[in-house]
Formats: sequence, structure tokens, C-alpha cells
Amino acid sequence: MSAEPILEVVRLLEEHSRIPLYRLARMLRTDPDVLRTQIEAFNDVEISGLVLDAAFIIEPMDGWPDDGPDPEPTITDVVRFGPGMGGDSLGLRHQDAAVLGPLLSAAQQLRALEPDNLVLASAVDKLSTSMLGTVTAQASYRARIAALFNEAAATGHRMRITYSNTWLPRTDTRVIEPYRVVSTARGYEVDAGPLDARGAPRTFLISQVRDWEVLAETFTPPPRVTSALDANREQVAVTGYAPHDGLWAVFHWAERVDQGDSDGYGVMFTAWLLPPLPQRTGLMMLLAGPDAYLDDPDLDQHRAALARELLEHHGL
Repeated sequence: MSAEPILEVVRLLEEHSRIPLYRLARMLRTDPDVLRTQIEAFNDVEISGLVLDAAFIIEPMDGWPDDGPDPEPTITDVVRFGPGMGGDSLGLRHQDAAVLGPLLSAAQQLRALEPDNLVLASAVDKLSTSMLGTVTAQASYRARIAALFNEAAATGHRMRITYSNTWLPRTDTRVIEPYRVVSTARGYEVDAGPLDARGAPRTFLISQVRDWEVLAETFTPPPRVTSALDANREQVAVTGYAPHDGLWAVFHWAERVDQGDSDGYGVMFTAWLLPPLPQRTGLMMLLAGPDAYLDDPDLDQHRAALARELLEHHGL
């Protein structure tokens, strides 16, 4: 069985502790029953005696009224990480380094954000031992910084950061309220406040943080902040074309990419992007090269504006 959908489930569960099965299937563009079969098959693989004390759990959604009609399990079931059931039931078991490597990396990133999760710690230790023997896998420098941001979010402490702006050639110093740290294809990101006039948070790449300080000042997250954070990570699909040597920029800035027809020089694509779309598409297409384009002309023009800002900043 291919590990790709399972690794995507791992990534999505890093951002959401539990996801309805039907919604998870929609995010992965597959059928809920097919996804259920894949998860159950992955949990039941018997390979080389390696058993981790963690698993995917599929269980009924909390709060469904007992006096209501019996719903379809596909609608009410949710997926989450959980302890293994032992025996011949759940438990993540693996056979191939191509599967183990990305899973170990994802698990180590999640462990850096959840240092008190003993079940996850046990699973990572067993998987690490099976792959590396007596060699100790150290958390990366960025993972250790991400853990500090995550702790500040958990304890409600403001932070002062010096940040290299992603969209503009400048460095800013600001005080933020860290709400949530997530791991993405671009690395660790922190969703932070205060919320702007539209009620939206700011997102900062941990790799762009040049200096940081946890302050004694505390904050209380605003009402419905979780909804605001989730809305800020709603993905929007854009279509376009990029030469093969520039396609890396699309993969770097997109959450997911589907490739279409290729003419030998380049490829059509559909990319799912997070906001802000003007800045993200502008930088993505500027890096993809002059022959790349988006089908939406309003979005495609933003790279020209970004190029002018960069030329003016550098006196060119």
C-alpha cells in the first residue's frame, strides 16, 4: 500500500487533533470508505515485529444526539491519533525506510511541539531505535525554537520577535500573541495575534525569526480564535503553467499541487494556496520564472508589482 495518503493524514492531524472522516477524505480528494480502508490496513500491517504504541483511531463523533436517527458512520466518525490497542488490533507497523524516514521526521516535529505527550514520545523512541540503533536523533534547531513558541502559546505569554518579512525586503520587530504552532512544507509556522481589523491572525515562518524573547506579559486568546485560525488556513485553488525548472517554487509555496498536461518544457498545475493570495502567488510566480503564468490575470499581475518593489529597494 502506498504511504503517501497516510503521510498526508499524519500532516493534517498535526494541525487538527481530530478531523471528521468525511472532511479528511474531502481534503485528500478521495472516498471516505476508501480512506477508512487505507487507515485500517495501515494499522494492521504485520512487519518485522516493530510495533509503536500509537495509532490512528476512528471513533464516533462526540455529542451526536442519542435520541436522533442512526446516522451513517461515514458522517459521524472522526480520525485522531491515539494509543495502540495492543494484541492484533491497532498499532503502526512499517517495513520500508521510504515510509519510516518521512514518518520519523513528522513524528519528531510533532514531538517537539508536544513534549509532554508520553505516548508520542514512546512511539518516536521505538521508531528511532529501530532505524538508527544507538544513534540518538536530535531535534533540529528550528524544532527547538518552535517548541519555545509552542510553550509560550500554551502558557499565554506574549513574545517580542525580530522577523525578516517574507513578502517585502525588510526586517520588523513586533510583539505578538502566539496562538498556535504548526508544521508545514515550508517548516514551522506560528499563527499569532493580535487579530487585525478583519479578525484575522498573522502567520510567521519560524525560519524567518531572527531574534525572540518571551515576555512576562500574558494574554487571553480572543473568543472564537480557533475559527479565525482555521479560516486563515482555508486553501484556495489556482491554476497555471510553470516550466519544469521553476515548478519547485509552486511546490514550495503551495499546500498541495496536482500536475496536469506537460508539453516537454513545462507543466500545467493546480495549486492549493493559503492567504494572502496576492503576495503568495506573486512571489511563487516570480521565482518560477518569466515563462510561468497563472490563468487568473488578476493574480498573475502581482509578481510584476513585487518585482518593482524589489528593484526599487535594491536601487535597480
